[in-house]
Amino acid sequence: MPLTDKVFIESSTLLAASVYFGKYVHKSYDSSKSLFKLFGKNIPLQIGWSSDTVTSQAKKTLEKVIEDVISEAEGTRFRTEKSIVFFDLMSKIKDDSEDRLIANIRVLTKMPIDEAAVTSIRACEVVPFFEKILEERKKEAKFSVSGIKLPWSLKKAITRTNTPYYKDMPDKTDIRIFAETIYLKRTFIAAGRLFIASLDTHFSPQGKIP
Repeated sequence: MPLTDKVFIESSTLLAASVYFGKYVHKSYDSSKSLFKLFGKNIPLQIGWSSDTVTSQAKKTLEKVIEDVISEAEGTRFRTEKSIVFFDLMSKIKDDSEDRLIANIRVLTKMPIDEAAVTSIRACEVVPFFEKILEERKKEAKFSVSGIKLPWSLKKAITRTNTPYYKDMPDKTDIRIFAETIYLKRTFIAAGRLFIASLDTHFSPQGKIP
């Protein structure tokens, strides 16, 4: 990666690199944590970027992510029963994960955000971008072979394009993060590229930021 390239860390990756407690490990921990090791070894280069939106979102959703990790290890019944054992385990993993989350945030550069600029990008570029894709997907859902209409799920399976697949509009936070990355790329990177590191399919197909 050239020194001019930067990586914007989205909350899903930040959380994946923070949940590790015995056998209770996020399935993407290794790949996500490797990024933070790289950032930690090169702090003066400020390779890893983040924002208040991302860190706030990570803190809000940490508990849910931990519950998902426990469910994968023990089964959903263990989670739904909400026993004393479950809550004790949740508490231990949360304490450990919060410490790791704070440590991961420390190796990231929190970038300044111009609220007016981000709001404009969100309204004029990001929302229309997703609306256009969703409209295209609705049209594709009516795709037919020999006059036989196919359901959306089957259409998705047999037809692949270069356009990312979205079934629903991303939530407000994801749209906000998209707008922030575009703003940061245009404002702070004259040469080089800005990438989003995310486990979310809303972000993953995008690659580098325009």
